[in-house]
Amino acid sequence: MAHIAYMGITFIIILPILAANGNPTRSSVHKKVGDECQFLNFTESYCELGERCSTLETFVNDGIIALEEIPTCGFMDPTSSEMLCCPSQRSISSFPQAPKQSFNHLAFLLYLNPTTLDEYVIRCTAIVLSSTKVLTSSTCVDRENDEPSKVVVGFSNARNFNLFVHDKEIFDIKVRETTQLYNDIALLVLNRQINLDQMPNARSATLCIEEEAKGASNLYAVGFAQGVDGNNCDLFTTPLVLSDDCSLVQATRRVEGFDIPGMHLCVKPISGGSHSRQMDSCSKCLTASSSVLHVQRTDGSFCVAGIATPTTNKCVVNNNSIYYTSVVNSDARMFHGKYEKFTYRHRENDGSFGTP
Repeated sequence: MAHIAYMGITFIIILPILAANGNPTRSSVHKKVGDECQFLNFTESYCELGERCSTLETFVNDGIIALEEIPTCGFMDPTSSEMLCCPSQRSISSFPQAPKQSFNHLAFLLYLNPTTLDEYVIRCTAIVLSSTKVLTSSTCVDRENDEPSKVVVGFSNARNFNLFVHDKEIFDIKVRETTQLYNDIALLVLNRQINLDQMPNARSATLCIEEEAKGASNLYAVGFAQGVDGNNCDLFTTPLVLSDDCSLVQATRRVEGFDIPGMHLCVKPISGGSHSRQMDSCSKCLTASSSVLHVQRTDGSFCVAGIATPTTNKCVVNNNSIYYTSVVNSDARMFHGKYEKFTYRHRENDGSFGTP
């Protein structure tokens, strides 16, 4: 409660300042009080002078949106205070929360600590494809002299993992059999099979049909957040939307295959999404965590469509567009061996795809 009260005080103090002086990073927009505007894409909103908008406090205090992320409507004239996009109601029931879902087809990787050589570092997010194959990002295997040696399945919170207590969930990687596609995604082969029938907290992933991701409205990134010490934390979920502009994607690492149709998908986090920013000491960086792209189907179930394209190793947390690499197009399926022939019919009533 103390935190909420503090946020309320911060809001009350800072918002009038924004309203009086304007935010120099915001561009002027020619609108007037009462005009419709877009706030988080989900709540009916209108333009209002900042000091007159009483509903924004709820959204800021609840962590739904940061002060600097509040959409602007610009200035009525050079002497007026700034107009902000003001939600019409305090209720956030229409805001898309992260789905309550067990993503037990996801795993993380163990790396031998090069300094101590007697402990492990926990990194990356990986997809359990089958009892012997795991798929992850190439950036998780191409670190010089720092390749993963083990996979851990069945855990949603890496901070609760104990190497000695949970030995049954650890599987050695056949390091010499690791292969990569386009310096983009990597296939890991395990030394022994995961007995998925006997492990209630682990299962193999359900892959999407390629067409499902192209026009999907319910997209989510799921991955392990990164702690300040470089180790994984617990799973996070961030809602995404398709984007038509990935020209500003931070690209400090070479990735091939961008000229292949359907190999990459451009998306962006929903502004103010339920899990778009840092949580406690762990950062939810979509690319560096090798987060996994999921599609929520019309029946509420989830399928896997891609992995964050490793254009950078740096942990970046913002609402900019990023790429995800398809794991369900023909090139990817040939690479990881999931050749199943999917037949589908188009449902005219809802536009989704399903097996006959």
